[in-house]
Amino acid sequence: SIFRVVKYKIIPFDAEFLKCSYKWLRDPEIAFLTGTGEITRESQLVFFNSLPNRKDYKIWGVNIDNERAGAAGIKNIDSLTGEYWGYIGNKSLWGKGHGSVLCRELIARARKMELHSLYLKVLRTNSRAYSLYAKMGFEEEVEKNGWVKMSLAL
Repeated sequence: SIFRVVKYKIIPFDAEFLKCSYKWLRDPEIAFLTGTGEITRESQLVFFNSLPNRKDYKIWGVNIDNERAGAAGIKNIDSLTGEYWGYIGNKSLWGKGHGSVLCRELIARARKMELHSLYLKVLRTNSRAYSLYAKMGFEEEVEKNGWVKMSLAL
């Protein structure tokens, strides 16, 4: 059989990713699964412009086969821990294992940042994401309003 090599790049989150993420996060399914509230272009621009001065928030764009495909980052960073988040915004790429690659890369980046642990929040009903995080070693801590907090010691 022929194996197709998929090229992944985790790259700086730029204005083009900002435009894509606006479109992705306005998709009702993606907004629901990520817990994203109402966003406007203005609120996104304020967020984007704040990034260079923030020590508590790191964000990257996800390129798959040279196409903008998603975004990921670590937020609420303090000296020991941070909150992982990530999503593939291009829904045609869902269910193909891209989330595993993304998660592994962000765990590696958290280790380079010398964080001691990562945590995340995932909807209990988002079985694909929940299974992925459990497979990556995240352990369930608490559940509140359908959201499960999971953590991983680094």
